[in-house]
Amino acid sequence: MIFDRKGRFLAVGLYDPTSTIRVRVLQAGRPATIDEAWYRAQIQAADAVRAPLRRTDTTGYRIVHGENDGLPGLVLDRYDRTLVVKLYTPAWIVH
Repeated sequence: MIFDRKGRFLAVGLYDPTSTIRVRVLQAGRPATIDEAWYRAQIQAADAVRAPLRRTDTTGYRIVHGENDGLPGLVLDRYDRTLVVKLYTPAWIVH
C-alpha cells in the first residue's frame, strides 16, 4: 500500500525492489481488497473489451494489455487455441 505523508491512502500495488519501476499500481484512490475475485474481475473486463474479436476470423490477439487493463506488468496473448502469459515483473509470480 502507498500512503502520502499524512498517512492517507493513495494506492495499492505490486512492489518489485529490483526493478526501475518499483511499484506497479493496481488500485488507486480508494482501498480495495486485491484477491482472486479482484483479479478475476480485471481479467473478465479486459476479455469483454476484446469480445468482438472472438466473433471474427481473428485467431491471435492480446486479451490483457498490462497497464491499459489495470494489470500492470502482465500480458496475456491468444494465439489460436494457445494462451501465452508474459510477466514483466517477478512481483506477479506469487499471484
